[in-house]
Amino acid sequence: MTSILLMIINLVLAIGLIVLGLFNYNSQFENNVERESYSFLNMFPYELQDKVKMKYSLFFRFVVVLFSISIIVFAFLEFFFLNIDGFKTIHDYLIGSLLSLLGITIIGIFHLDLTKYKFHLLSTSLLFTLTFILYVYVGLFTFIDPRSTYNEVLGYILFIIAGCILLTLIFSPLKRWMYLEKKEENGQITYHRKHLSILPFMEWIFLGLDVLLIILIALF
Repeated sequence: MTSILLMIINLVLAIGLIVLGLFNYNSQFENNVERESYSFLNMFPYELQDKVKMKYSLFFRFVVVLFSISIIVFAFLEFFFLNIDGFKTIHDYLIGSLLSLLGITIIGIFHLDLTKYKFHLLSTSLLFTLTFILYVYVGLFTFIDPRSTYNEVLGYILFIIAGCILLTLIFSPLKRWMYLEKKEENGQITYHRKHLSILPFMEWIFLGLDVLLIILIALF
């Protein structure tokens, strides 16, 4: 029951984060006729709060921290403390630690812009790596731990998703994410982001996968 409650809190915070972020992003255009819509296809999560003209950035950052804390609390209660017979294995502690580290990493995803290029890419690399490892590890955990209370169906679901994640990481053109699209109009050449910019798009995908992981763990 506690897991379900924490999952609901995490989901509500995730939805609230998106809604508040879009509201904050649009606040910079209140007195401007020309508006640029936010696109999850080619804009980074941190761009929901990186402009001075945005009015609710501080509140948005606070919600990001709450979202991160909700993941960490879920990790601790699910894998460190809650257990029917009070028995914990090394797998519980490792999964809980990895999930907690993921929660901390998400703060970096929403706060580190490309002026801190190396730190942003470090956060992104951690996001991708931790998400994949957790899907595989929790999937294995349902089979290898004799005291695991999770349904084996969860393991199969997580393995399928992990396979899709691995294929995505292998075949997506991540090395070319920074290339812009060249446009020529009236003799003038301008450069724009592609309609689909792979790195920011995948950051959003993996953030969604992290919320999905918590939902699946809580339900099974």
